[in-house]
Amino acid sequence: MNAQESDWKRDKILLEFERATFLNRPSVMLNLTPYPDGKAWCVLYGNDIMSGVCGFGDTPNKAMHAFDIAWDTE
Repeated sequence: MNAQESDWKRDKILLEFERATFLNRPSVMLNLTPYPDGKAWCVLYGNDIMSGVCGFGDTPNKAMHAFDIAWDTE
């Protein structure tokens, strides 16, 4: 195996790791969709923010990340 093949295999492994990490996020596994809430974005699992789990952020991705953190802590 030459250096170019080695680099290609390393990059492929890293890409697969990133994909697996993304697919294992609670917000992705639950197939949640961020929606606008005023000037922020919200991701909600449940009937409302008081009884469910939610995350807010300036962007859809930040809201999903906040949800993932809330899911792991609640």
